[in-house]
Parts: sequence; C-alpha cells; structure tokens
Amino acid sequence: MSDDEFTLLHEDARIALGRKGPVVVAVLHAAIDESVFDHIDELIGDADAGGDVWLLLVRAGESPSAMSRGARARGRAVLGAHEGRLRGVAYVNAGSGLKAKLLRGAMNAVLKAAPFDARVTTDVAAALDWLGGRGADVTGLASRIDALSR
Repeated sequence: MSDDEFTLLHEDARIALGRKGPVVVAVLHAAIDESVFDHIDELIGDADAGGDVWLLLVRAGESPSAMSRGARARGRAVLGAHEGRLRGVAYVNAGSGLKAKLLRGAMNAVLKAAPFDARVTTDVAAALDWLGGRGADVTGLASRIDALSR
C-alpha cells in the first residue's frame, strides 16, 4: 500500500476501516464493541511499522448508546498500548441531538486524560484540519470518509 493512497481494509454493516500511510480511519455505523478495537489495534500495529500514527474515528449516523464496560476497557488497552506512537486521535460525532452532545462531552472527558493529543469535533473537516496540524497527511481523505459515511 502506498502512503499516498487511502486503502479500505475492512467494511461491513457496522464499520469501515482503512488507512492512508500512518493515518488510521474508522467510520462507525453501529455501537463500538471490543471487535472494533481489535481491528483498530491491528491497523495501528501495521501502520508505518513503529513510526508515528494518527487515528480518526467518525460516527456515521445516529449516536448509539454508551459503550459496554468491555468495549471501554478494550479501547483503553488498545490506545494505551500504542500511546508512544499516537500523535493525535480525533473523534467526529456530527449529531445535533442531546445523545450526541452527551457522547461528545463524555469522549472529551475521557480524552483529556489521555497521554496523547486528542480532539472531539462535530465535523470531519475540523478533525482533518486538526490532525493535519499535528503532522498527519490527510490529503484526499475528506471525500473518501464522506463516501464511507453514507
């Protein structure tokens, strides 16, 4: 895989996962469970063999209910295992309802304690700008993420 191209590596009804070099993208269509973090762990591990990595999580569609305790534990374990390599983690939840606002608030609280830079936004463009400002090559990702979010 060329670092200049976005490659879709997994897609099903729940999630689309891909990578552009060291930028790992997960477009979420369903609630996040342990298997989502297993996929993300594998992609981060494969990305740029030991170099810096950026992660973009995009909530597509309605905000689900809260993550299970097991999913939260797996997420902490995955992000903790890669904390020395993670240069930025962005989470996008464009929802406008109360549930979306509460989820963004909860994610902000969790990510503020993280040992890496993290940001929660309401749109993909803001997340890509933020990741790009931390050294990630996000060229061309907006259109690919838009297509995967439908």
